[in-house]
Amino acid sequence: MSDERSNRVRVAVDGVTVEGVAPERLKLIRAGQAPTSLEYALIAQASGRTVEWLLHGEEREYAAVECHASRYASLADTHDGAALCGCEDCVEYVAERESEGEV
Repeated sequence: MSDERSNRVRVAVDGVTVEGVAPERLKLIRAGQAPTSLEYALIAQASGRTVEWLLHGEEREYAAVECHASRYASLADTHDGAALCGCEDCVEYVAERESEGEV
């Protein structure tokens, strides 16, 4: 594990309880031993960072994914003809409509 990556991991686990990783194992990780894939995921979750940040030191913005569930929702699951599945995009859509007084 590179020094930079090791430092990012050390910062992420400092003072954080990582559920699913034994304290003895965390000591080894803090000392520079590379985490497993699962441990990276658990460390990211516990620290509020992403695995990408732990590995590469950056967090990229990704384009929003279109809600494909809307293609399969029944008419009862729609509001004004727009299918809603409960994903982040659908919730945001409803919130915007509510704020504009459309709902």
